[in-house]
Parts: sequence; structure tokens; C-alpha cells
Amino acid sequence: MELTVAGAGKAATAIASMLAAGGVPIKALIARSEESLRQAAALTGAENTICADITSDCAACSDALSGSILLLIAVPDDSIALAARTLCSQRDDWSGSSVVHLSGATELSTLECFRKLGARIGVFHPCIPIRRRQPSLPSEVVYTFEGDEFLGASLEEFVAAWNGTFIKLNAVNRALYHCGTLFAAGHLAALMSCAARSVQRSGVSEEDAREIMLSVARGVFTSLERGVSFEEAITGPFVRGDESVISRHNDALQKFFPEASPTYADLGELSRRLIADIKQ
Repeated sequence: MELTVAGAGKAATAIASMLAAGGVPIKALIARSEESLRQAAALTGAENTICADITSDCAACSDALSGSILLLIAVPDDSIALAARTLCSQRDDWSGSSVVHLSGATELSTLECFRKLGARIGVFHPCIPIRRRQPSLPSEVVYTFEGDEFLGASLEEFVAAWNGTFIKLNAVNRALYHCGTLFAAGHLAALMSCAARSVQRSGVSEEDAREIMLSVARGVFTSLERGVSFEEAITGPFVRGDESVISRHNDALQKFFPEASPTYADLGELSRRLIADIKQ
């Protein structure tokens, strides 16, 4: 089976490179940007690139979509459904091929047209923020999969070779699932930025504030990696009921960092509720 990749972005490049390194030859990379194709080809080693808009016209992609292939759809979320319909229409029979998309937020049913024509389908989601094009992802990444069992078993073998963790999902609410991963990625980074700015405004340098926040965060993650529950890892005055400290925090925020005050209050009340739940 050969690999055809619809998309040439960060996730597409990393996963395609890793599959190629594992023995799946790249048949073609397809994208509408020549520059993206050039960068992706340099990292994946792909020799065949096709510049085409897969959401509107795939006439130039017929050879890349023929035969027994693993079709990896790695386009922005709001383009997956249209890309899937356009790509699927290029063949009357998809038997012997597999089709996967990489989005955590898009339902498996988006690929249903391929399944009706004989393909194995799945959603394969690397649970890690990918900020740049790279030829591989770090080891110990968690990958989730939902879809055809045979296809899942094949991908699980690759994940094992990448020293990753493979988790099978079944009929999950993908919007809620992806929302949770956003809390742990982009929202966590935003919260860390807020924390560092608070320390900076106390009079600490930007460099030192960063080091302080990273040290605090490492302590939390170390506890979590040792098996402590998320709720048990919550610490601070809201957990201890130290109202005088909370009051001083609020006064300082109102004076020096008022835009962070609502976030502080919301997270504090959430901490109280979570701790109360585990005490019941």
C-alpha cells in the first residue's frame, strides 16, 4: 500500500514522514500551495507533488488516487468535508484502500462516502500541538484512533514503533473531545502567559518570571506523571480556604493586572468545586 497525502501542512508533513520511515512509500503529496509542497517534500522525501485545490477539482490527482492506497486527508477542519466529497468522487470503487483524517474535532462520518464505496476509514489524531513543519513527532506522544478495526491495528503497529501510546476511541463526541485537548494545549499556554505576566508585574524580570512559572508547572506535571489525580494536584489558597490570601490576590490584580481578575476568580471557584467533589 502506498501513501497519498491530501495536504502539506505541519501535521501532514510529520505523519507522512513517520509513515514513510516505517516503510510506507509516498505516492504523492497534494496541496494548492507550491511553497507548502516544496517544504513538505523536502522533509518527507516525496518525489511526486501535485498542485491542486482538492476542495474543488481533483482532475490532476487521478493517478495519485488510484490503486491500493492509504489516503491521508490533512486539511483545515472546515475543509475536510468538502475535500472528502471531492476526493471520493474520483473513484467508483475504493475497495482495498484506507482513508484517514487527522482532525480531533471532525466526525468520522465525514468519511462515510469512502466507506460506502469499500474503503476502510478512520480518524487518527496525534495528541500534541504541532507548531512547525518537522520530519517526526517526539516519542511518547499519545495517538487516538476511531474507525475500522483492521486499519486501527495497522496504525497501532506504527505507533508502537514510534514509542507512542495508541488509544482506541468509539463514537466519541469529537467537539467535546477536541475542546478538552484545547484546554490542555492552547488554553494552558494562554494561562501560563497570564501567570508569567502576573509575576512580571510584581517586579520580576521577564526571563526570571518564565523560569519561575516553568518550575511551578513542572511540579504539577511531575505529580500527575506519578499517578496523582488532576483534582488532588490542585493546590493553593482556594483549596486551603485561605480567604485572606485570596483577598490580597484580588486587590493586587485589580490594581496591577485587572484583565486577569475574572480568570483568577473563575479558576478559583472551579478549584473549590473540584476539591469538594472528591471530598464527598
